[in-house]
Amino acid sequence: AFRELRILNGQPPDQDNTCGGSAHQNNLPELQSIMAISTSLATHLWNLPSTRQFARESLLCSFVSGLSDDSLDESAFKCFIGQDAYYLKAFKRAYEAARVAAATAGHSREVVEAFVSLSAGVDEELKMHKEYAAELAINLDEVTPLPACAAYCSFLDKEASAPLATPTSAAAKALKLCAATAPCMRLYAFLGQTLALTANEATDGATDDCGGTRCPSSDDVGKTAVSSRRYGKWVDEYGSPEFECCTATLEGLLDACERDHRMLCLATKLDATGGSASKTTLGAASALGAGEEEAGTLAAAGPAVCCEAELYGEVAALYREAMAHELAFFEGAFEQCGSGGGT
Repeated sequence: AFRELRILNGQPPDQDNTCGGSAHQNNLPELQSIMAISTSLATHLWNLPSTRQFARESLLCSFVSGLSDDSLDESAFKCFIGQDAYYLKAFKRAYEAARVAAATAGHSREVVEAFVSLSAGVDEELKMHKEYAAELAINLDEVTPLPACAAYCSFLDKEASAPLATPTSAAAKALKLCAATAPCMRLYAFLGQTLALTANEATDGATDDCGGTRCPSSDDVGKTAVSSRRYGKWVDEYGSPEFECCTATLEGLLDACERDHRMLCLATKLDATGGSASKTTLGAASALGAGEEEAGTLAAAGPAVCCEAELYGEVAALYREAMAHELAFFEGAFEQCGSGGGT
């Protein structure tokens, strides 16, 4: 099963998924887009213009381009593997924190167990890094995080350490952790599948927003890179159906956590206002700097937007920040790892 990666060629998102305040005033158009959705929050976050830009820049950055054409210096790749292994430990901590938050919020057993499964997936990913370490003589126990890696880990650890005061706050924490981790998974799946297409020369020659190559579709999942390519193993791993399934599982969790939080929030607000959720939504939208007409548009969406406009802005901001960290991670690997720094 596969949710087509269509953001960079302007096609509508595929909704199928069988795998499993004030700080945001300047982002009101994106916030309104998110809050007006009736299907998948994960799909809409991936389709935001800011996400498109970060995905495009990541695909075209020097490090990823070097992976694609085998021109990347081995010292940069070795350093990247060490940095990525260091980062994955923080990623695993985020999954564990999300599991605890989901259980505290009263999410279903399936949701809680899905976080356990994703955490196990990180262990499998770390096994691949250990294989690289053995092949390339990398000491993963002596990795010093570069600034980009340290900043990304701090970002995840900050969200993972948020308190669990009430079921509603626990539900919000689980949702935020999904928003902070999903960009990494979706971006790597996108890059792996796109580079696999490049390796197989499976392009139609058209120029589009995927950097001059055809954007991947559902027909392309599982097409592996040429085995003899220098970095083909990396491309095969992240372009695989298995990694796509893990990615879709996390995106499904993001949607599930959003729905459950919305219901908790709505129930709480209805109790507090005597049934007037619309007024609360109007107030929250106005607090974000929306004009009267814009606030009315948000409020008209009714229960679908619940009454937590502030939270939706925070979720979108987390997603954007994670995408920015991803790009900085790749750029740091190319600019600072080529000389062997950071390992």
